Amino acid sequence: MRPALLAVPLCMTLACASATYDPSSGGQAPDMGSGGAASTGKDGQKAGSGDAGAPRRRDRGASAHQSRKDGAMPDRPRPDMKRADMKRLDKLVPDKLPPKPDKGACGNGKLDPGETCDRAIAKGIKGACPTSCPDDGKPCTLDKFVGARASCTLRCVHQLQNPCCGDGKRAGAEQCDDGNKVDTDMCTNKCAWPGGQLLISEVVLTPTGSEMIEIFNPTGKTVALDSVYLADMQSYHLVVQGKKPAHSSDFIARFPSGAKVGPGQFRLVALAGSAQFHAAYGRKAHFELVPSDPKVPDMVPATAGAIGSAATLTNSGELLALFSWDGVSDRVKDLDYLIWGPSNAVNKSGVCLDGPDPGTKGTCYRGDTGAAAQSRLAVHSQGGSLHRCHFGEGKEKKAGGNGASGHDETSEPLKTTWAVNPATASKRTPAAGPPKGLCP
Repeated sequence: MRPALLAVPLCMTLACASATYDPSSGGQAPDMGSGGAASTGKDGQKAGSGDAGAPRRRDRGASAHQSRKDGAMPDRPRPDMKRADMKRLDKLVPDKLPPKPDKGACGNGKLDPGETCDRAIAKGIKGACPTSCPDDGKPCTLDKFVGARASCTLRCVHQLQNPCCGDGKRAGAEQCDDGNKVDTDMCTNKCAWPGGQLLISEVVLTPTGSEMIEIFNPTGKTVALDSVYLADMQSYHLVVQGKKPAHSSDFIARFPSGAKVGPGQFRLVALAGSAQFHAAYGRKAHFELVPSDPKVPDMVPATAGAIGSAATLTNSGELLALFSWDGVSDRVKDLDYLIWGPSNAVNKSGVCLDGPDPGTKGTCYRGDTGAAAQSRLAVHSQGGSLHRCHFGEGKEKKAGGNGASGHDETSEPLKTTWAVNPATASKRTPAAGPPKGLCP
């Protein structure tokens, strides 16, 4: 059996080849001697420069010294290495990876590689784990923790959201997006309408040609208006018994049949007619109290004569009620209530009425806030306006009242939920919400 070939490496680098020695040939093993090349004798066998016929041992010390002298270390590529050999060497060196948290080091009071904090570092000292994730002030980022304190990887990140609630652009499932962080205005910080029920949102008292009432739908559904009323008299609840205004300047008016208002939309009522409204605001109203334009729907008297011949809002002081009534029940349901100046306030507490329904037994109202305790707005001068700022009605009583949802509409703290524009015509904003800078 032929002996196996023995591989004798000539050097320790990847670029070097290997020589072979076959014992059956009777020849000599390759001789590196003192680093010189092997020579070939006249018999065809390789011989070194030393004694003939005897294999010579490799001088490991000289070889290592020579390698260091030449600068070719066994674990480094030589300058004359081929590209393919260098690539082979590269594969032996792993890529640099980010250090992983050392589980044994977490909690040692030092910020070690891979840690974002250390749970043993006291609060307030650099390297301590955060206890809060503060708002970065940007509307389109979600401020949240990632990682964990237990593994010393806890940190606060500000993740970009898309679609983004608060960027002023309505997108996706957003009902609205006003681009601010005021949660009590027409659009909440969740980019949704405030909810609730119809609201009075702006009123202009003077001059007469500019008088108008604006209502707003804060819900996510379209609301029918044909059973919704506006009135400027304290006995408006007596409409169930056919009450008519005692003064020609007063009114109890219903929106016309088929009228409606969509989610987040406004409806404008002109008190002095459409033409004067257009002259004041550069647009048409949705409804008019006094018929003047066949293209603008007219408000309907609650009963015959319920819209006075000189119906208007009293500048010095009056109330305005928005309510619903099905035309049959004994009681009306308050939707919103506004009062300004030294006006007489409504107080339906304990009043029992029998309306047009078939029964003869009356139904009594729950308690309203006493007239003296009701909040009142200041009046505005010519060119001014009254604006709702808080579309959640503030600290209004949410139960036990005569409102459609059980609220006591007469309890709203108007001085904190409304703002008065004294006399700046440019701040009157029909169908656009309150002007910038007016609301606190």
